[in-house]
Amino acid sequence: MSADAGATAIFILVVVGLIAAGVWSMWGKKDAGSELTNYQNLATNTIGQMKGVNGYAFSSGAKMTGILIQNGAAKGMTINGDPASGTATLANTWGG
Repeated sequence: MSADAGATAIFILVVVGLIAAGVWSMWGKKDAGSELTNYQNLATNTIGQMKGVNGYAFSSGAKMTGILIQNGAAKGMTINGDPASGTATLANTWGG
């Protein structure tokens, strides 16, 4: 085996190792039960806050999320930003 082929093989092994480590790290962070509970809580706590007689009164999804957070619909979820601002966002167990 030539030096170029050996270097290429080592490079490929390092890349595969880094990808495997990233997947393993993400796999360890998943928590489907927690996510399901968050979705159920959000659905339960938003009843009556979403659609009015004239449809949805939100100019954007971000505005809707901010208002729901202000009204306490996201209890138990990770909130990024100031909940009182109306511009806060939610994060799932994967941080997204």
